[in-house]
Amino acid sequence: MDLGIKGRLAVVTGGSRNVGRAAAEALARDGCRVVIVSRNAKDARDVVDSLTAEGHHASAIEGDVSRHEGIAPLFERIRKEHGDPDILVYNNGGPPDSHVGAASVSDYLAGYDITVIGFIQAVEEVAGHMKEQGWGRIVTLGSMCAKHPHREVPMIVHNIVRPAALGASRTLANELAPFGITINTIGTGRIDGGENGSFRRTYRAIAAERGQDGDELIAQLLKSLPGGRGGKPEEVGALCAFLCSHLAGFITGQLVMCDGGQNNTLY
Repeated sequence: MDLGIKGRLAVVTGGSRNVGRAAAEALARDGCRVVIVSRNAKDARDVVDSLTAEGHHASAIEGDVSRHEGIAPLFERIRKEHGDPDILVYNNGGPPDSHVGAASVSDYLAGYDITVIGFIQAVEEVAGHMKEQGWGRIVTLGSMCAKHPHREVPMIVHNIVRPAALGASRTLANELAPFGITINTIGTGRIDGGENGSFRRTYRAIAAERGQDGDELIAQLLKSLPGGRGGKPEEVGALCAFLCSHLAGFITGQLVMCDGGQNNTLY
């Protein structure tokens, strides 16, 4: 399937690991010129080397989107070194996991900064060029808790800031739709990226805290999903690439769930 994005400049923040890396790889393999933003220069370089070895166009830039003050300088560098982005995939590690009552005010503010304010500022940095050309694609790699709050993990900050980011995305999507710009959020569920992925790290830590066996807890959680397995990062990446495509021009302002059917509501 030709997604119609060959030659487009795509920026993927947090693009060196897990679902961010999968999104960067999918876009590069569909012909985009991809700029991978990461705090870890070595990991980003590894992704670039892998993609260029396949014959794709990829570059890396060291950057941190965890504080909104870093957004404008980051995109100034991107424009100077690579040009104006046509596609933005906003991805970050999210706030720390916290129990109710254990999260501090600074935890809530930091979570809001990275998930909401940082996202809004990143959109503002790319929207001007997208408006001028009458085309643009923006996708947030978010979380299922924007619709279905976490219960089995201590994620009070996530449960608050992810829906807030969704409200920002919907509002921005309404404002930018007349210019041919779409904005969507992918609500990821239990994406099993292997031992280095956040899913296994999170639940191993929870199991240790409870005095449980980590492998047993992970197996139980995956078995409880309708398909009996976790998602693959590349499945999120493929969905992201489609939402960034020419063909997805009539999809905007949406939370698109990629959770293996874990959220069992009708709408």
